[in-house]
Amino acid sequence: MIKKIFIVISISLLILLVFIILIFGGGFGRKNTIEKDLMQDSLILFAHRGVAQLKPENSKQSLDGAKGLGFKAVEIDIRQTKDDVFVLFHDVNCQRLLGRNINLSEINYDELKKFHLLFGEDKTKYHILSLEDFFREYADDFYVYLDTKTDGEKNKFEKADQLVQLIKQFNLLDKVIIANADFLFLAYLEYKYPEVLTALEGFSKKKVWIYNLIPKNFKTDYLSSSYKDLTDDEIDWLKENNMLSKRILYHVNSKIIDKFLRKGINMIIFDYDSSYKITF
Repeated sequence: MIKKIFIVISISLLILLVFIILIFGGGFGRKNTIEKDLMQDSLILFAHRGVAQLKPENSKQSLDGAKGLGFKAVEIDIRQTKDDVFVLFHDVNCQRLLGRNINLSEINYDELKKFHLLFGEDKTKYHILSLEDFFREYADDFYVYLDTKTDGEKNKFEKADQLVQLIKQFNLLDKVIIANADFLFLAYLEYKYPEVLTALEGFSKKKVWIYNLIPKNFKTDYLSSSYKDLTDDEIDWLKENNMLSKRILYHVNSKIIDKFLRKGINMIIFDYDSSYKITF
């Protein structure tokens, strides 16, 4: 008898939870159209970590290289230091990029910026760049795809609040996309800051059924993945749902970019190759 009562209570609580999620999530259906989407219906090539083939990735020099080549958009990776400063950095650990076997989250920014970035195995004269300094210098130059690294970190929602406040400080709500593979992180952003642009990473046709179950107030503005995850079936689904302009591909190089441009994908994170003639 007690077991049956427990089952009934559990099911009732689950139904109540689903009901609450649907109420706050606005029910099922298509996400409302973004009014301030300046990137829609135009080709946007995001320079992957700047022009990382020529200079250290995510560095001021790689970003200057992207600007010099005419890129109007960049993809950068961001993490937080021990003292909660957002910096342009891809890895959890500093060994590959700074030659220090320590996690980035264990170092304060003032100490971190003393280290020289590595380019391959070579030590350079360049240093890590804070996101605030990046916005201060490049706010007028680029649309930005922020690959927000939160893996293994605590207080993700607090980090989301801090990031949004920084974006608002520089008046960049219509120029910055916050990307992450963590659905809860993005759902929090969508619910609390619906004016912020977001992208769900790791999307594929296999995940369409999951996407359809997400209440519309929690749906992200863009869907993103490696080009390897894009299929012709997904292209058809994107067209049927008027979402082709919301699809972003990464890991795209000069050998395959034209293939996806012909398919109608107009937002691409591009690994620059000097042999490819860029037409913006």
